[in-house]
Amino acid sequence: MGRLLLLAAIIVGTGIAAGYAMAYPIRHLMPSGVVPVDIDQNALFGSFDADQALVQQADLDTTWQQGDPKVSQLVSLITTSYCGQKVEPSTRLGAALSRNFVDTNNSAVIFSEALPMTNVIDARNYLGRIRTALGSCKSSRFFQVDGGNRTEFEVRDDRRSPPVSEDSYISRTLQPVGGGTTRVVTYMQVGSVIIALEYQGRPHQISDRMDKIEKSMLERLVPTQFAKRADVPGVQPLPSDDASTTSVLDQTKPSPTSTPNPSPTNATTVPIPTTTVKHKPKPKTTTTVAATPTTAAPAH
Repeated sequence: MGRLLLLAAIIVGTGIAAGYAMAYPIRHLMPSGVVPVDIDQNALFGSFDADQALVQQADLDTTWQQGDPKVSQLVSLITTSYCGQKVEPSTRLGAALSRNFVDTNNSAVIFSEALPMTNVIDARNYLGRIRTALGSCKSSRFFQVDGGNRTEFEVRDDRRSPPVSEDSYISRTLQPVGGGTTRVVTYMQVGSVIIALEYQGRPHQISDRMDKIEKSMLERLVPTQFAKRADVPGVQPLPSDDASTTSVLDQTKPSPTSTPNPSPTNATTVPIPTTTVKHKPKPKTTTTVAATPTTAAPAH
């Protein structure tokens, strides 16, 4: 059974409709000052179970529900083919784990796979082969045959705000040239584990949603480098003296006000430093009384 039958099942079960032909232009919306994190892969080797590298319910909004495991078995993201180049891991520890979630309210589905490799270098080399395959398409286009149907896709490098450095991350938009459901594929390396995601849904929603999902996963898998914290752009520490006390949060640790799945907010409470003002004693007032002059009695 090909991907065509899989998509047909998703359309019937979740209301996903084809016809999203134009991807939302987001390149010009890229925020300034975003610096991808260089993950310490060797330090993360064996630090978590591969199951934790799959998308979790906590990574998603409440509109998402876990899908049928049988649907995930019909999709292969890690052993795959792009632009006529087949890519598969050279070494592995067991079979790839898989999971999918469906958002019927927004007509979207996300597939997630995780595969532990024997070492960090093999995982990095696999990511390099994925990057090469996605970049080898003539005119950035390739054909995919599913269930006897041949579909042409355009590969677009239009994802903004990559969370980690290029050697550990690659993400591309796969847009059907003749119209159809937009897909975004992301491949990440965390330690020796390969993570693969594919999101299908409305073009104008995909990038922001993928940003949130990827960030939530990294906060779980790489807490020392992606710890949740409250950032207040433009706020500088207040000057202090002997009579004032200012608390400074260690931004490498989770914020004490963070929750596992916080609601989006634009407001941040900034603690006000406590300052004790010492009053100087008032100077003592000295009063000088002028002597009364003595007037001599007139002479008679």
